[in-house]
Amino acid sequence: MSVENVLSNNILEQLRSNGLITRQEVVINSGDIYYAKDVLTNEKRIVENSIIDQIQSITITENSNTKTILKG
Repeated sequence: MSVENVLSNNILEQLRSNGLITRQEVVINSGDIYYAKDVLTNEKRIVENSIIDQIQSITITENSNTKTILKG
């Protein structure tokens, strides 16, 4: 039995802004596959791993470019 995880909000928003998922869909990782699930109708469809990997790498790069100064 594999564990299912919903992707982070940052990644979901990026997928929505690119038109890859709708407002009522979330993307879930189950084992080695990703699928979009409509939370209203429970309809599911497979999402290509390469698309998710590309979005994740962009999100990680954007987050690593954000620098803050810590004051003590």
